[in-house]
Order: sequence, then structure tokens, then C-alpha cells
Amino acid sequence: MRNSIIFLGIFMLGFLTGCFDDEGNYDYKKVNEPNWKENTIQMTARAGEITKFRGSPYFSWSVDSLQRASEVTYEWKLENEVLSHEVDFEMPTNELIGRIGLMKIESEPRSGTFSIIEKNTGVTFVLPISVTFTPTNASADWIVLSENGGNSKLSFIKRVADAGIWSYELRENVYAEANREVLVGTPKFMNYASGATNIGVMGTVTVVTSSGMYEINCENFIKVGNLEEVPCAGNITARYDVKGSGHGLQTFVRDADGLLYCRMMSKNNLTGTFGKEPMFLDTKGYRISHLGYSSSWFYPIPCYDALNSRVVSIMFKKSGEVQEFFPGFEIEIGEQFYIAKLASTKSTAPVPISGCAEVWNMPIGTKPLHLWVAKWDGHPMMGGEYPIFGMIYNDASGKTWWTEFAVDAKTGQVKNDAGNKNIEFPAGNLQEGTIFLARRGERLGAEKQSYVLYSKGNEIRYIDRDLGYKDQPFIKLEDPNDRVTYMAWGAYEHYGRLFVGTEKGNFIAYNTPFGEPLAPNPKVIKILNVGGKVVSLKELNNDTQIIDQY
Repeated sequence: MRNSIIFLGIFMLGFLTGCFDDEGNYDYKKVNEPNWKENTIQMTARAGEITKFRGSPYFSWSVDSLQRASEVTYEWKLENEVLSHEVDFEMPTNELIGRIGLMKIESEPRSGTFSIIEKNTGVTFVLPISVTFTPTNASADWIVLSENGGNSKLSFIKRVADAGIWSYELRENVYAEANREVLVGTPKFMNYASGATNIGVMGTVTVVTSSGMYEINCENFIKVGNLEEVPCAGNITARYDVKGSGHGLQTFVRDADGLLYCRMMSKNNLTGTFGKEPMFLDTKGYRISHLGYSSSWFYPIPCYDALNSRVVSIMFKKSGEVQEFFPGFEIEIGEQFYIAKLASTKSTAPVPISGCAEVWNMPIGTKPLHLWVAKWDGHPMMGGEYPIFGMIYNDASGKTWWTEFAVDAKTGQVKNDAGNKNIEFPAGNLQEGTIFLARRGERLGAEKQSYVLYSKGNEIRYIDRDLGYKDQPFIKLEDPNDRVTYMAWGAYEHYGRLFVGTEKGNFIAYNTPFGEPLAPNPKVIKILNVGGKVVSLKELNNDTQIIDQY
């Protein structure tokens, strides 16, 4: 045992001596890694345009950059296809689509890598890339309907990257250019149906003028019809579309008599026709004068029946059985779809409704100015959620009021709620024709749910519901002789941008950052002019599942 210990000691002494005598027989190389500025490179590639691959803005070197650049090469790969060995390069998107074998444009991004490779050692530094392919016309672009002499004009506003900041470019008269005909007649309204994917991946816009109706493919602005399938005589006066993942598009149109017609498409929008008879409400009949703001999902849509001076709603019911585990929490049994019906807001409960205006029986002479879903209340696991409707209206004397009222999510009937109210409009009386903008959503951009914007000549002001319904200044147009004619939030921008149309044809994009409260005089991102009064603005968006409908 003693000899073994002595032998082990001699061995360790020799080992340590060898280490002390090491004069650098091993070739240790310092690895000069790039300093990545992002975790991934996210890109958008539009069909028919040039895709710009830029690697240089995404890294830097801690050592001499010129020296280091001579020591490395680069590699761009997408879907395992090597595209280039340049740090920056460009490629026609149509060629790129062919190189990676893309069969059709989808919203799902394609993955790849941008690699920096040392020439001498082969050591590779990799940054992931994500490329989203879009049609030539894509989400976050805008379509503008404006007056053009005695006719109508459709313009296209494309979102573009300008020095790393998103901006906008104008292309005028796109309908006339694509169809070699003008939109005859003065513009009345425009509707966007993102769910009309049976016609085009970006859906359709419906334009109604004093002389006709046009349904237009948003991908190429080609007219696909004149809504001949609508059973009512004459032009429609409003249209509203709802959609949902796994459900077909449902379309509601209003005729000149205020009657509503519905079309329910099949699951993949393959079939579906309008009913030959208008939707039924009750034996009183109805004449819908206002289709309120809601969302693109199957949520209740408030409406105003001018014939009977009452608020009603379009409600949606599941087609099959549901199993209720506890109040407000249900599980669907089997495959189902949504069935639409018109519902009265009049309560059948034995307890009188208090707090709000009698929206089920408004006084004669009431003129609604704005009608929308103000918010959702309740809890899905504590009795269920329910909508709060809002209505701003003038009474017969011209005095402006603001009422909010809770509605049962299943029946559409008004119910008692602590939030029910009927107050004088905080900023005094408003005229008919005032432009409003309110948020329904409780998801992205929910902080803007408390604001109701309204126009006042060349000014935009808002009521802050969270500050005791306080009237606040917001925007004043530079031209005192111009006035606001349309407003919409940019849903694709998480409601972080406000878009305004004006009497003198201006399209104005304002920065209203996501997650931040509104502040006076927001930054103007871009002003473009379409040459005539802006009647409507519609944002293309086939990526966001549930968005507000304006």
C-alpha cells in the first residue's frame, strides 16, 4: 500500500512538471462573434415587387470591421434553399416564390437563416429570418372612396418601409385603371369584407354610389359583380359582414326601406345565398336606420329601428346543443355554426329597468347619432359575459344625450346593471352628420376602449369614459377651412395609428402609440391627397381574426 502511494506521488509530480513546461503547443483561437442587434430578421415579401434582403443593419463587430469583413462570407437560406452569399441583396418576389416552391400565398411566415461564416475556420454564426409573403395588396394597406366630380373614385394607399419606419404611398383611381370604366355616380358608402376569401385572399370591398353597386376584389381591384344576388330592389344602403375561424362568412345588407337581408356562407365559403325574404323581428315590423359598430366576429350588432323608435340587435345563436358546466361556461357538442336573428331590447323580466334611456321605446323625434358596442362586462366563469351598448342621440328638441345599457348576451334584452346610464352629452349639443369613432375591443389596443372620438368642424375631440366622461381636445387640422369626414383606427397596427379623411381630400395618418393614453396633437406620419372629399376609409386585414368594424 505504501509503495502504491509513493508511485502515485511520483506520477502526479511528473504530470504537474509537464504542465509547467508547456510553452504553447496548443493553438487557441479567439472567436470574434458578431454583435447581433435583433433576435431575428422579420421581413415582408409582396408579390409582383422586389424583396430586399438586408443583413448589414442587424450586426456589428467589436474589432476592425473592414478587417473582419474580409475574413467572412455570408449565406441566406429560406426553406433550406440557398438564395445568396451577399450581405445585402435584392430579388423579385415572384422569382423568390419560385425558388422556394411556394404554391400559394398564406399568412403563415416562412423560416430561414442569415449566416456569417469564417472563411478560414468555417465557424458559422446564425440569425433566424422570418419572411411573410403577401399579395400585391396586403394587410395594413388602405382603400379610400372619394368624390370625383359627379362620380366616385377608388384610391389605394400602400404601407411601405421608409428608412426603417412604416409610411404610406398613394396610387389613385385604381378601379378605373383595372376595369377601364369609372365608378358612376356620387359615393354613398363602402364596406370591406375580409372574410370574402371565396373571391380573393384579401376579400372584397362593396362600393355603392347614387347610380349603382360594385363588388370589387381587393387583390387586383377587378369588379366581380354588381351584387345581383341581393334580393331587394334598388341599391342597398348598408352592408355588414362577420366571419370566424372555421365558420363561413355572414353578410347583412339593408335596402332602401330599412329591411335587412342575410346570407350565410358554408364553412369554406363555397356556397351560400341571400334569403328571399327579409329578416323577421316581430309583428310591429321595422325600418333600420342605423347599423351600429361591433366587430368582425359573431358578436351582437346594435341597430336602430326608426319605425318604432327603438334599439334592436342582430344576435347570434349556436346551431346545436351545448353543455353548461356552470353559468357562463359552455361546451359545444359536435360541429356547429352561428344562426343570426333580430332581437328586441325590451325586457320581459318582472323587475323594471333603470339607469338608462328607455331604448326599447324612445320618444318620437329621437335621432341616433352613433350606436356601438361600448364594452363587454361580466366574467365567463361567473355568470357569463354580456355586452354594454352605447348610443349618442338627439332628442326632439335637439339636445344631445349619451346612454349606455347592458344587454343579455343570449336574448338581446336590456337588463339592470350598475353601468346603465343616461347623461347629457359632456360637450354640449351635436349636429347630425357628426363623425364618431369608438373602440369595441377588449383585446389589442384595449386602452382606447375608453375614448369616444367625435368631429367638430376641422377639429377632433374625445370623451374619456375613464375620466368621468370628460371632454378633451385632441387634433386640429392645419387648414381651418377643412373638416373631418371619416375616422378609423388601424387594427393591424394594434390600434396604434389613427387614420382621418377630410373634406378637401386629405388622408392623414397619425401616430397614437399602442399601450399609451391619447395625447393632444399626435405626430403626423403622412398626409396624402386623393383629390376630392373622402367618404370612407377601409383597412385591408386578413391576418387579425377579430377586429372592430367601422
